Amino acid sequence: QTKAIADGLNVDELIYEVWWTSADETRDLTNAQLLYQGKTVMMPIDGVNKGTVKLNLVKDQHYTILFWAQVEGTDVYNTDHLTSVTYKNTAANAYSANDDRLAAFYAVDFVNDGIAKNSKVLLKRPFAQVNLATLNEKDPKNNPADYNITLVNSKMTLKQVPTVFNVATSNVSEPVDLEFAYYVVPSTDVAHTTADGAEYYYAGMNYVFAGANLELTYDIQTRLNGSTELATITNTIPNVPVKENYRTNIVGNLLTSSTD
Repeated sequence: QTKAIADGLNVDELIYEVWWTSADETRDLTNAQLLYQGKTVMMPIDGVNKGTVKLNLVKDQHYTILFWAQVEGTDVYNTDHLTSVTYKNTAANAYSANDDRLAAFYAVDFVNDGIAKNSKVLLKRPFAQVNLATLNEKDPKNNPADYNITLVNSKMTLKQVPTVFNVATSNVSEPVDLEFAYYVVPSTDVAHTTADGAEYYYAGMNYVFAGANLELTYDIQTRLNGSTELATITNTIPNVPVKENYRTNIVGNLLTSSTD
């Protein structure tokens, strides 16, 4: 990929929970005791967002530490309990498409017998990032010079998206049909990808908790030759594969079709 969309560097709030457990390196917190939840700031250092957490813990005990990083003030996820992070509002049009403020990351680490397993913890996305990328946006190789298609807005509707994420186990649950509302597409100046030697422009992006394969319906609003009128292209793609911490790029000629 080149100029990949949504690099996550806007994530600036780190939430962590300390759980007192009866066994070492356990992710099953059913019988564990939550001691406390804390927050700290993350900031870019050498191109990577970093935060530091200092814990005062009783020696010779076992602890599981949960981490969740998000954009401060976005107010999208309920993080009162990191064993059940949820969307705050799952109604239709709850959140805008193409919004990298919905980014988040997570990790689990352990302290056993008073000794931390890692001094550095790597966080990853709890989501699949589902992207639409199309061939036909002001590209003279594909369109005559006097004919252009301008991407304006896009939205996605996905069926049976999990809405609850357990940071300790990475398990997801409670799927619903979720719509991400129309919002301006990522700028073609900064967001594009290549496949098989061709360049594609991002037409949409969303983060979803990754359960089973999803059915996705996308709507892309365009303008033809600078017109003020919007033309809408709608398509449904069944069985879209999604995987936690991976991108699914749906790449192709999404806006036009050839006719002889």
